[in-house]
Amino acid sequence: MRTILRLSWLALFTAFGCGSAVPANPSSDGRSAATAGESVGTQGAGIPSATSAAARPGAQSASAAANGGAAVMTTTNASAPTGNASPPGAGATTAAAGSSANTSAAASNTANTSAAAGSGANTSTAAGNGNTSAAGSGTSTASGHSNTSTAGSGGTSGSAGQAAPSGPPTGRFPAITDPWMTGPFAVATMSGAGPSRNATVLYPRELGKDGVKHPIVVWDNGAGQTGLSIYGALLNHMASHGFAVYAAFSATDGGKELVDGLDWMIAQAADSGSPFHDKLDITKTASAGHSQGSIATFAIAADPRLTTTMHLSGGTNPDIAEGHATLPNLHHPAAFLCGEPGGDGLTIGDAASEWCAWDFEHTDVPVFLTQVQGASHITAPGMMLGACAAWLRWQLAEDTTMRMQFAGDDCVLCKRPNWKTMSKGL
Repeated sequence: MRTILRLSWLALFTAFGCGSAVPANPSSDGRSAATAGESVGTQGAGIPSATSAAARPGAQSASAAANGGAAVMTTTNASAPTGNASPPGAGATTAAAGSSANTSAAASNTANTSAAAGSGANTSTAAGNGNTSAAGSGTSTASGHSNTSTAGSGGTSGSAGQAAPSGPPTGRFPAITDPWMTGPFAVATMSGAGPSRNATVLYPRELGKDGVKHPIVVWDNGAGQTGLSIYGALLNHMASHGFAVYAAFSATDGGKELVDGLDWMIAQAADSGSPFHDKLDITKTASAGHSQGSIATFAIAADPRLTTTMHLSGGTNPDIAEGHATLPNLHHPAAFLCGEPGGDGLTIGDAASEWCAWDFEHTDVPVFLTQVQGASHITAPGMMLGACAAWLRWQLAEDTTMRMQFAGDDCVLCKRPNWKTMSKGL
């Protein structure tokens, strides 16, 4: 029996203390740059941290104790292309570099074009009426068979007949051309959030601008990681694309902290005294996590309030008490974003990768899988920023132009260097 079956990779993840394998952000003031997160995606560096101390296991990016247990809000100028600073008095910030490349001149009735970094001339147009593309030649998802693609080999599966949403193809948010770039929303941070007052919420600073209601994402860390830890750049990136991201303080296999977070965010949307009052779309929600946090997401995936799930380097497997029993909890489209198999499974290779593939083969829901060459169990989350943003925009914000990132003959991620991809039902 292979070593991976004898040694729990969750225990391995905890025992090694992954922070030592992740370089801290070199910025002297502890600010994280979205561009650093993007360079991780193309160059395979470690995950940048949200604060100078965040890369250490146990480091807390937010603490309710510092403010007597009350939630504390700070802002991050995540999308100011001219480099404008946050307003005076905004408090300590985690600044993500903005980019003018995040704008789009495409009108709602014109074709939208998107090319992922490194994909060159890979383009795809979306009809102005918001309809997704039809199944490509020779591709099919109705049979449940998966289609495999490596870099440069073409697309994955075609459409499975999803209903076309109303409105423009780019959905409710401002149009973008590249999901790997920082999104169009400046980001604010609330610490001391949640029922235990130890969670962090990252969200668009101008909540509800132009009548937009922001979908909810609940996030869970890998084993041994607390606070924003090594995930600051990823979570900031999600929030910059318009999502209200509740980051639980730490993970459990059962995912109670994710359910508590979703409960809390929905309650905030109904609370007239909350900054989130009437600003969140409680009908569009996602659960996501890394490693143990992914296992927690499987555990709660049957929650009827969830719209989709994202699983970063964490599959159901016989090394945990639940084994594969939580896989059938999936009832909605899911993304499995993992590193490559092999190595020590932690800093070289991804111990969860084979189980990501196993889950892909054995689930019946629409699903996308990638196993990125050069991505380890620790570095994989920092190499998935654009994929996570695109998936959430497609699944939660009705941006059908993002479908081309995952499916169809012109699948962008399928042609990304070193990305082995499969999809079915998309």
